[in-house]
Amino acid sequence: MTSAPSHRPPLSGNKRLILLVLPVLLFSCGAFNTLPTADVPDNRPVVTEDPVKEDPIQDPDVVPNQAADQTVYHQVFFQGYEFQVQAHKQEFSIAVILPFHKGYKSPQEKMRAELMLEYYQGILVALDELAGSGIRYTLKVYDSQNDSLVVKRILRKSELKKVDLIIGPTDQSQVLITAKFAKEHQIPLFSPITVIDDLSISNPYLFNLSPSNKVKAEEFVEYFKLNHYGKKLILVRDGGRFDRGFGSALIKALEGSGINSQVVSYGRDQSWNGLLNASSHVIVHLSEDKSKVNTSVTAMMGTKKEIFLYGSDRWLDFSSVDFSFWNQLNVHFITDDLAETGNARSLEMRRSFRTKYNGDPSNFSYAGYDQMLFAGQLLHAFGEYFPTFVTGHTFEYSNSRFKLEEINNCYHNRYLHIIAFKNNKLEAIELR
Repeated sequence: MTSAPSHRPPLSGNKRLILLVLPVLLFSCGAFNTLPTADVPDNRPVVTEDPVKEDPIQDPDVVPNQAADQTVYHQVFFQGYEFQVQAHKQEFSIAVILPFHKGYKSPQEKMRAELMLEYYQGILVALDELAGSGIRYTLKVYDSQNDSLVVKRILRKSELKKVDLIIGPTDQSQVLITAKFAKEHQIPLFSPITVIDDLSISNPYLFNLSPSNKVKAEEFVEYFKLNHYGKKLILVRDGGRFDRGFGSALIKALEGSGINSQVVSYGRDQSWNGLLNASSHVIVHLSEDKSKVNTSVTAMMGTKKEIFLYGSDRWLDFSSVDFSFWNQLNVHFITDDLAETGNARSLEMRRSFRTKYNGDPSNFSYAGYDQMLFAGQLLHAFGEYFPTFVTGHTFEYSNSRFKLEEINNCYHNRYLHIIAFKNNKLEAIELR
């Protein structure tokens, strides 16, 4: 037996960075550079600017075009794509509305506050990078306290009507409140964590940055057709978190797909020889329980059949795993995280995070970094016109991929990432 610790790259975050209850500070990029930790943000703005430059000298012989109705375009290169973009302003304002729970009063609030602090740490790393690129913006941070009434009070502030983009909040009801405000004032809203699957009324200003289970299930069905056409698909359910979310969505996505599929409930005495009655099989095991997964894997190995096994990326946290079994069963992991395989962007972000915080980024830190960088770069490249340009393209960051499409009256991130365990290491799988 080959026994080894988890092969997941460090995404645990700096556990020493608990929520700090400190006096409110005025934040600036210069101030953050001197702090070893990220403090609880208040609603005062973070401002970045270009180095001071003299105004260009105008040639008196050159007469500017004064045609009021003439639109000026310029060429923009963004992540390998070329665009013709209408001239736009170069200074932007972004509002971040998250449940920081300053002065938390319960264990649940404390846990939520720590996760949001990790997310905010990622934002601050992105701010450093944006400032280094000369991108000019004001960032306004608000504590929603995970309270709809607080969110409404924030949205009543006159300054919110003038921002170019809103990131947050996280609770579904609060996202819907903010989405209504965003539509009324024509301000794009990035929902960073919570996904609004369906809207009864169209809202082209709402962008879900996290892929929904529905989207991931639809992407998996297309991936299956391209890579496992003709094989039998077996879904093993146990009623857990991954099963209730992705598993339920996958069963619905399989309806009418033409894929030969079978759904079974997990059992310790499952008869795998009876189930595996074809030459080759794909099994999606929807349990995240180590004991259940190990029991099934051991039984599958005894059948000597060709198996491609898919499961949650939570399996990567299992300790004392027999990786020789995983190699033989062609184990694949369904995940949202590009950083699992240590791509160049994620490694660079990790280095920057370690320099700033002396620890490793968590998944929330990666999300804050990617989403803030995406927002800042979009505004810089496309200004207020960015919704026109983001659809139909794929933009990749350290731990996220953004492929935004208008689905069910708002924008969704059509994105699924699959990694495989091959030769005792993780490798990313191309889905197309």
